[in-house]
Amino acid sequence: MSLILTLPAYREMEIFLEKGGQIPAITLTAYLENTIRRQALAVGFELHIYKPVVPEDLVKAIAQVMSQAHCASSFQR
Repeated sequence: MSLILTLPAYREMEIFLEKGGQIPAITLTAYLENTIRRQALAVGFELHIYKPVVPEDLVKAIAQVMSQAHCASSFQR
């Protein structure tokens, strides 16, 4: 069984998106492995960040995801 499938946040994201929800999301884990990253992105997270994280890098990641979400919502209008 995959470690990702045991994490509630990933399943919550899947359910949310299956119901038509849209939300910019970043996952922050203690795992650096590419399989974890691929699974996170496949579920619907825009970015996967692993610990330890530099606070400035986290702020940049949030700004990036929010900027992308703003651009996407502008195109949908």
